[in-house]
Amino acid sequence: MPLPHVVAEKVLQYSKEPTSELIKFEFVFSSTYWNTPPHIDILIGNKVHYSGHLHKNNSTIEFTTRLDFADHSLKVIRTGKTLKESRQVDGEWETQSCSLERLTVDGINLRNILWSKSTFVPVYDETQAGDPVIDGECIFGYNGTFNLNFSSPFYQYVVDCVRGAR
Repeated sequence: MPLPHVVAEKVLQYSKEPTSELIKFEFVFSSTYWNTPPHIDILIGNKVHYSGHLHKNNSTIEFTTRLDFADHSLKVIRTGKTLKESRQVDGEWETQSCSLERLTVDGINLRNILWSKSTFVPVYDETQAGDPVIDGECIFGYNGTFNLNFSSPFYQYVVDCVRGAR
């Protein structure tokens, strides 16, 4: 028969409150290009979850990760656009562009949260100028970094956003 203090330790070991959760992310990007495709890196904190070129038209990128109950930063770093990626053909401009069409987290479409809580910091080339930070921008016509700060537990973050507490 186990000693009472050993049994008590086992009960404590199995009855701890959770400190993390498994979260599924699904990104849908659209892209257009005539020469080379846009490149993106998707990071949460400093961990890269995806790095690669987008396909013409739509690309779906999915991953599942475990996150501690804490604040986090989701980044999409868009690169690959140079001056050579834009050209005029028969009076029409062809260029490289990509858009974040949809971000779903644990089955929740974050459309409204992206519009109100995300930012895009474009990197302009020498011939361009514009706003240094664009709120809610999901069309990445320039190289730059999309950022969404969120917290885990994720469901609580969504509830707080809907209630206006964030």
